[in-house]
Amino acid sequence: MFRLRRKKPDFNKLKIELLKSAGAAAPDNKKLSELSPEQRWELVKALLPEREKNKTRDLVRLLLAKDILFLKKKIRDSKEKKDRYDAIECLGYLPSRETVEILVGLLKNTDDEVQLCAAGALKKQPPRLVVPYLIKAMLHAAVLPARAGEVLLAMGSLAQETILEVYPLALPAVKAHFLELLVQAENPKCKPVVIQALKSGNPQITSRALDAVALFQFDDLWPEVAGCLPGMPWAVKAKGLDVLGELGVKEARDYIAPFLEDEDEWVRQRAQICLQKLENTGSEEREGR
Repeated sequence: MFRLRRKKPDFNKLKIELLKSAGAAAPDNKKLSELSPEQRWELVKALLPEREKNKTRDLVRLLLAKDILFLKKKIRDSKEKKDRYDAIECLGYLPSRETVEILVGLLKNTDDEVQLCAAGALKKQPPRLVVPYLIKAMLHAAVLPARAGEVLLAMGSLAQETILEVYPLALPAVKAHFLELLVQAENPKCKPVVIQALKSGNPQITSRALDAVALFQFDDLWPEVAGCLPGMPWAVKAKGLDVLGELGVKEARDYIAPFLEDEDEWVRQRAQICLQKLENTGSEEREGR
């Protein structure tokens, strides 16, 4: 008794058919299901450069939606850099917690290009999947803050609100990065966090908080700004004096005067300039009466 062998799909013919399709509706899903993961991967690689962004997404989901572990293995084992980068790009089009976990892990890869590709792929994932995982990784120092921050900035309000919630739990170095992200996102809701930061006694955190005060013109925080400067490194003192000058609150003059005798020449200069700005502000107010 003879058993009929099923004819294998024609690889080149499938490629042509997929090129003509929009990717969302394949010419013959049955044929595609008969392909091995490696064959589907070869199809994707051949078609990726020839398709628009939306069509690429549809193609990847059509061919590789069930092959996340296969892509993970490609990234880990492939000797070809382009294969690794293409596999990471494909993961970006497959939204899932498993995908996010893989991509977040790649943010600390020793290959900078892999890090960049992973960051780009994470930006294509839904914020509801990315933000909790990435924030947790930052809190546990399990990811490079610079790369994680780049992704979180693209996640919008959900990322910013989550940062505000978890800020007290973070390590000092992570708090500084969180403050930097809030400033870059221009989120004025960071004011309570800025107050905490100005009282931290940590130079890096204080410096980021001063950036926020200057950006959002939190002029009612001038006592906290003036009070945090003694004992700080010269660079933080100088930045704080510049911020006080920008705020233009003349009541701060008595707090600034001692810095005219600071051991650092640059700090003494910034204190003098700050006092001059405050004097000019007072003169303008008197002329306006």
